[in-house]
Amino acid sequence: MILRINGAVIPDVGGGALDNFVEAGAEAFGNALVHYAQIAVVALNTWSPEIITLGIVTCAVGMMVGPLVGSTKWLGRLFATFWIGVIWRVLI
Repeated sequence: MILRINGAVIPDVGGGALDNFVEAGAEAFGNALVHYAQIAVVALNTWSPEIITLGIVTCAVGMMVGPLVGSTKWLGRLFATFWIGVIWRVLI
């Protein structure tokens, strides 16, 4: 970091304890974030067949109940859920 006072450059005397603390905290937070993101991805990939099936069953129930309440969007949602699920499973 360059520090200027009235245009004159003040020499860098090295990072203080606060700078080291902030850098260590940021690194620990970043590592934890990456670790938990990896856990979430593994969990989603492990349970993806069940998640996809639940989505399709939910859309099927919506298709049955939808006409009673005036909603006709469930067929599109069913196809979208199905194809997203197919692509998800193929890419794994």
